[in-house]
Amino acid sequence: MARPPESLTVGEVLRFVEGASAARTRGRVKTDTPFSEMWDQVDQAISTVLDKTTFSDILRGWSEKQSKYVMNWEI
Repeated sequence: MARPPESLTVGEVLRFVEGASAARTRGRVKTDTPFSEMWDQVDQAISTVLDKTTFSDILRGWSEKQSKYVMNWEI
């Protein structure tokens, strides 16, 4: 990674690794179903979370979670 973790989002990395969603769906016929609009909203919500989450956020959350509880094996 050439950029600092504070400026690199999970969404950017996933799109780079997997390719843009438009490239993945090229050539496929999109079937319209009663659930299509809902799944589009789900995809948008996931993309929003991934685009707002930096690798620094992940590290900070993980560090806080790991330091929150200390095992006590005393009986």
